[in-house]
Amino acid sequence: MKAGLLMEAAEAHQQLAAAALTRLDAVTRTLEPAVRDAVTKAALEEFRHMHEETKRTAQALKRLRGGLTWNIGLLACLMSAASAGVLLAAVYFAGGLNSYSAAPAGLRGDPAALAEVGRRGLLVEVALCGEPRRVCVRVEPKAGVFGARKDQMVAGGQ
Repeated sequence: MKAGLLMEAAEAHQQLAAAALTRLDAVTRTLEPAVRDAVTKAALEEFRHMHEETKRTAQALKRLRGGLTWNIGLLACLMSAASAGVLLAAVYFAGGLNSYSAAPAGLRGDPAALAEVGRRGLLVEVALCGEPRRVCVRVEPKAGVFGARKDQMVAGGQ
């Protein structure tokens, strides 16, 4: 008799467990679309955020590239101006394109003025270089650049 009662109790528990599994399956089936929607919405929101972040990064890189282009252009202009200043200084100190005199044209005939220029170290080395031949002057780059437009350099000799 006890065994029969135990069998009936076990069968009742199996039926209760099956009913609980059926209810759990039904609840899971109703939760699945809600969970799927929540995960999809979270993923889409994250992708939107990443897209906005990527757009901001691209815009920042474009601004940076534009700034670098402007700075490089400015540097090229300054270097051109400095080169022109050096060339003008070479022509001034050489006294003309065909002359190799190290003194300015106004000082050629005055030995006292030439001595003063030499004492101050104002003589420069001038030569023709490159193709086509151009006037070149030796400068002292370590002395820096000067002038309001930073287009002058110290001429150096020897």
